[in-house]
Amino acid sequence: MYRPPAMIDMPPSGPAAGGSRVFALRLGEGRAWLKLPGRPKWRFWHDLQRLLVMLIPAPMLRPTASRSGGELQHEGERIRRFRALALPAPEVLACGDAYLLTADAGPTLSRFLAACDDRTAQRLAVIRAAEALGRIHAAGEYHGRPFFKDIAYNGARVTFLDFEEDPLRVMSLADAQARDLCLFLLSLAKWRLCSGALRGWFVEALRAYLRCRPPPAMVAALRRNLPVLSRVLAPLRPLPRRWIGRDLTAALSIPAMLLPLLDSPALTALL
Repeated sequence: MYRPPAMIDMPPSGPAAGGSRVFALRLGEGRAWLKLPGRPKWRFWHDLQRLLVMLIPAPMLRPTASRSGGELQHEGERIRRFRALALPAPEVLACGDAYLLTADAGPTLSRFLAACDDRTAQRLAVIRAAEALGRIHAAGEYHGRPFFKDIAYNGARVTFLDFEEDPLRVMSLADAQARDLCLFLLSLAKWRLCSGALRGWFVEALRAYLRCRPPPAMVAALRRNLPVLSRVLAPLRPLPRRWIGRDLTAALSIPAMLLPLLDSPALTALL
């Protein structure tokens, strides 16, 4: 049975000093997740990034880190808006300035893929997540940080989690949606980096996403931002992969694969 927040034994309501600020709670026979305020994520390098991006015509590269440490009321409102539009988001059980309580939606997509050794089930999970992101964009919405670790998948249903990051504060909706797709594909690239079949996964994910008919403005924003991103990353391409690490290696694959795919006849027909 659901109990009001006042009856739940919560950790202290101040900003988390370190470690996790998300806790699993048992509510009756179910499980819920309690999120507490965190410390501001904005650091000096975000100021540097903001200044550099002023010189680069790629709005989706603007820093989106929180200056306030998390606005849980705003996050709860965004989740409720998603659910009102029948978009994949968790149920909000309770929300206040010092807490956000949401229903459990299953393991993250990252955990599901790591635990699953069935290639068919893995592909289905990625395709369903890409389709869900496409539906979000087709409905005129955005997520903010659709990494695999911020998406739940219980083997049948996709649910997007963690709506704290709000890029709409520093860029247009079209740029925020283009950024969403790039971050989703970045997560895919990091997961499949050791495989030679990365392009095949990109094609399937992009096809599933485009079948949902995302807004033309998003596709136009993607075409504007990707060439700039490619030029920004160009100095890193000759470097050995062991020098630049997994994240940058994955980032290099986004414009390199996505731009040609957007111009391929099979995918262009879906636009």
